[in-house]
Amino acid sequence: MKILKIWASSVLLLSSCTTSDTENVEVENRLDTLQEELSNPDDDIIVESFNLHKNSSIALDDYGFAYITTGKKLVFEYSYYLDPAPSWVDDENTEIIVFEVDPALENFVFQNSDLISSSTFFTNLCFCIVDKSIAIENGKIQGLNVGTDVWELDINVNFEEFNYSTEKFEERNITITGLFSLEN
Repeated sequence: MKILKIWASSVLLLSSCTTSDTENVEVENRLDTLQEELSNPDDDIIVESFNLHKNSSIALDDYGFAYITTGKKLVFEYSYYLDPAPSWVDDENTEIIVFEVDPALENFVFQNSDLISSSTFFTNLCFCIVDKSIAIENGKIQGLNVGTDVWELDINVNFEEFNYSTEKFEERNITITGLFSLEN
């Protein structure tokens, strides 16, 4: 997408050869701005959320995407939103991990096969090819109830995700530590 924008700006620059000097300066300034945006990663917008949903459960829709619905469990939802270039469109990405636990528990440790029985899923939402949510079967999730509707969680999970750039499955590891609370 970034290459497309630079290409489009270059076409504008070349087509501006018959325009006024003022317009040429404007196009050159825009090219300088685009190059600065590419070289300045500090402008990323990152938003993480650590949500707890009571009386819920996790289900899969007809396309294989995990979603939170009404149920009898506690559902934990971690969300990581990245917008690497806020002035550009269609470059945003959201990664979500969800899983459910028995609401009577005060603490838990889920490892490997426990992750399957707790409906642990990873979903990547972006302007790219996304097949479905990925069931997480490897790793460890540990939780402790530290207050009313507040849980401290350590998540360290592994799964394979298809990389469309390399056309290969690649191992992903996600490690998260955070306080999860009721969604506002």
